[in-house]
Amino acid sequence: MGNFYNVPGVEFIYHSNIYYPDVRYKNRLFNYWDLENALYEQYIEEGNPRINSPACDDKQFRDWIADDPDTVYGYLDDWIMSLKEAEWEDRNLKGLLNDGEEILYYKFTGDYLWRECIISNGSDDITGALEDTLHRILDNGGTKDDVCKIMGAIIPSESEMKELEEFNEYISIDLGYVIPGLITEIMR
Repeated sequence: MGNFYNVPGVEFIYHSNIYYPDVRYKNRLFNYWDLENALYEQYIEEGNPRINSPACDDKQFRDWIADDPDTVYGYLDDWIMSLKEAEWEDRNLKGLLNDGEEILYYKFTGDYLWRECIISNGSDDITGALEDTLHRILDNGGTKDDVCKIMGAIIPSESEMKELEEFNEYISIDLGYVIPGLITEIMR
């Protein structure tokens, strides 16, 4: 596959039906042309000569990238942050993921929708994942409605809590939030 201009950790990903590859960095895919064009604009802004001019050939641009991989990393990291911010603005948990984490989808008794939480790759600590996800949502400006929509968690009224305790079919999370049922299915 190879790396983008020999920059470690930034790999080309070829798809069988597409001539130009995507670029993968930190498990995210980027459009090759978008990345190259952005870097080329920065190359020109720094006062370097344009490609195909008498003063520059394509090799000078490639060498500029290879000699300063931090420029590529910085650009991609900024891009990832803006994507995460946009995803979280849409209340998509992907916007709150860190490296080494994934979305765990689950269903619980009394609810037919797939709900979501953030969990460490390979972990089976669902209770810890529920609590961590609750705090991430709230710490990033999420509301009770966001928590309910994403996780299915609620803060039950006193009478609702008595009913849940009677059948012992709930999962206590934190801050008074509970999943009002038992998890019946999970999917990664």
